[in-house]
Amino acid sequence: MKHTKRKEVEQFLTKEGFASKGTRGPHEKFRHEDGRVLALPRHRVISPGVLRDIEKVVGHVPASWK
Repeated sequence: MKHTKRKEVEQFLTKEGFASKGTRGPHEKFRHEDGRVLALPRHRVISPGVLRDIEKVVGHVPASWK
């Protein structure tokens, strides 16, 4: 995976049904209506490791991130 802009990741999560549930420190929490939760760092660019974690929670990521 490659580094991806935070705005693009936020748009993907919203499209997949996740909603922002506030921030605490340097992370923003996103929660899905079925109970899945993930924390997204508030950096301009999201690292490949975080994208892999998102893939585990969501089940897939856009092909352009790979």
